[in-house]
Amino acid sequence: MDSKEVLDSSIRSASYNILLQIAFRIITFALNAFIIHYVDVGVLGLLNVRFYLLFSTILFVSREPFRRVCQSCSKRDDWRKVINLVWLTVISTIISACVFSWIWLNVLSWPEGELAEKYRSSVLGISFSCILESFFEPVYVFSQAFMYIKLRVVIDSLGMLLRVLGMAVTVYLAPQYAVEAGYFGQVGVSILYLCGFWGFFYYEFWRRKKNDEPALPIQSLSGFLPKFSAGEEVLD
Repeated sequence: MDSKEVLDSSIRSASYNILLQIAFRIITFALNAFIIHYVDVGVLGLLNVRFYLLFSTILFVSREPFRRVCQSCSKRDDWRKVINLVWLTVISTIISACVFSWIWLNVLSWPEGELAEKYRSSVLGISFSCILESFFEPVYVFSQAFMYIKLRVVIDSLGMLLRVLGMAVTVYLAPQYAVEAGYFGQVGVSILYLCGFWGFFYYEFWRRKKNDEPALPIQSLSGFLPKFSAGEEVLD
């Protein structure tokens, strides 16, 4: 494939991605408008402010530094060391989840009334979803290094759609379970990310081997697992 074909393919792929994201955004906007009509303001504040802030804070603190370091090292030949490093995200996420969950439960004020009964389980559910997401981080870093951009766009869009659709159905049929739908939906989206990234590369490695296409630096799912040798540095 010459440079012109590569450029045309990239432009076409980017156009499809933009159209896909616009379509999903329109759908989720309509569903969110539907949800606002049925859900109490206090519940919306809990879901969209407190829980979203907890989720984004845990992930930003625990994985953003590793993503920046690993993506800057992604052109290295020794991907094993990069994979070893990115697995530290799991430990970092567990620690961050414990710390920020404690802050949300013991330092910040609790909601009043019926929401207080669901607050603890919701905080723990959101923290658990963050830990789940840390387990696809090695595959994510690898996919971004080798320009599997459409994979991320599709999974992001599906996750957003499923979360909002699940919430819309719940608040219409059983609005008293809106809080549970919020954190169970987030756990479900995290499982989607986990299965989506790992499942895609299981298929991708099989497809490349079957079609005798050039091999990637990692050629099987086991290559995404950490491997350490005695006395070896994690990363030079």
